[in-house]
Amino acid sequence: MLKLASKGSLFTLLILLSVVTSACEMSDKGEQLTTTAEGPSSAVLFSDFAYPVGSNHEIKFLVPNGLEIHSIESDSNKVYIQYPQFSGLKNKMIEEKLNRSVEAMTQEMKAQLDPKTIVPYRGIRKFIAEEATASYVSLQGYTSYNHNNIVSVQLHGSGEYGSMWISIVKGLTIDLNTGDSVPLRALFVDGYDYISAINDAIMKEVTKTHGMGDTEMGYGYELIRPFTGIDENQAYILGEQGIIILFDENDDQFDHTFSTVTFMMDYALFEEQLAIDARYYAKEDCLFEDETERRMLTSWKKSGHYENEMLSGEIKGGTYYITTYSSTERLDNVFKQMIEDAKAEIMAISFEGKDNFADVSLSKMPIGDYVAITGYFGIYSNANSDSKEIYALYDKNDTLVGSPDLFKPNFDYHRVVQRIIKLACDENRDYDYEKIMAAYDHLSFELDYRGIVVKVLYDNPLHYNNYFRYNIPFHEFGIENLVIFD
Repeated sequence: MLKLASKGSLFTLLILLSVVTSACEMSDKGEQLTTTAEGPSSAVLFSDFAYPVGSNHEIKFLVPNGLEIHSIESDSNKVYIQYPQFSGLKNKMIEEKLNRSVEAMTQEMKAQLDPKTIVPYRGIRKFIAEEATASYVSLQGYTSYNHNNIVSVQLHGSGEYGSMWISIVKGLTIDLNTGDSVPLRALFVDGYDYISAINDAIMKEVTKTHGMGDTEMGYGYELIRPFTGIDENQAYILGEQGIIILFDENDDQFDHTFSTVTFMMDYALFEEQLAIDARYYAKEDCLFEDETERRMLTSWKKSGHYENEMLSGEIKGGTYYITTYSSTERLDNVFKQMIEDAKAEIMAISFEGKDNFADVSLSKMPIGDYVAITGYFGIYSNANSDSKEIYALYDKNDTLVGSPDLFKPNFDYHRVVQRIIKLACDENRDYDYEKIMAAYDHLSFELDYRGIVVKVLYDNPLHYNNYFRYNIPFHEFGIENLVIFD
């Protein structure tokens, strides 16, 4: 026989159902749950909106945030200040929290560069007294990363105090779901030993340098005591190509004259251990007032691959230079053959007179699953100068592709291109719409990590002396109409 529940037991049942429902909702948002002897407990790894990301995570593309960025600028009393502010979030409380955080970081740096309010560190007061006067102070901030619900702001400050000069770098990386700071560990897949990976990379770079000097990762500084490594929450900034690790002015490990030490680490150093695209992002939860679907390809160096070479020699009547750069091991044979072909073409040149030269530049770089080989061939003589562009695009199968191959069959990309040309000409009177459209048959495309570059050449299609060039973001074509995201 079925018994009716009492009011008390019914209330208890409703509470239990509410708890179960809340737990399910948190799990759906990616909150990580740990199981104890008493049952599941809410143990959030990073924040309420941190999604779990497993190892060997491949980043196919990034999703630009739908933020609008405004610049706040002032210049008075020998102090120049410029920093970004943001709008476009649906949640205005989080938007305000983000903007206040940027303002607070700016004011903190301003105080640190003011002789009256400098926080004493490492004996700086021996060089800059409280009554000293700054001849000029500059604070310049910009958005260095703005994708997948993460925004990173980089702030550079410098001050001149007589013969003394200080340079400070600070950064702020924010989860747009909450307005909270993103800890360094959240950038990597779950369980990855990011501390050891970063420490090893820094030590390799430090051992390359003796004193100060430019290095591939930034500025090399000589250690003045044994390197103890980064801490769990080391300061950092996200950039388009990598993570910038910061050792602030208080750090006494490096000989850096009261300034910030920075190490730029390419994303490729971490291979498939990055979680920057998935930790705080879910396609179905758009945080922005503008819900347009945007995407951007990655253009990171692969497997730390980096080659740069310059060749030069004498030819009749002058000199030649061939500069090459490669950031992927793919298509090496094709690239080498293009270099040999360029050299053969150069050697066939016979200049009149002397002090003439030929200049060739070739680059091979990944753009998502594609590889682009770009460059130019220039001839500069006393009698005449001319140049031509070099461009070839290969798909994920290393097959040469043409411009229409970037789009789905039957998609009318001309309609989009012509609309953008008209808008560009309306905004920039230097463009001649009639002249561009008269030469529209010379339309060509180049793949960029931010969009598709369209070019309309006024003259010989091989030459770029006169052309319309415009980078059209992918979303203008419609993500669903592009083959590159399949």
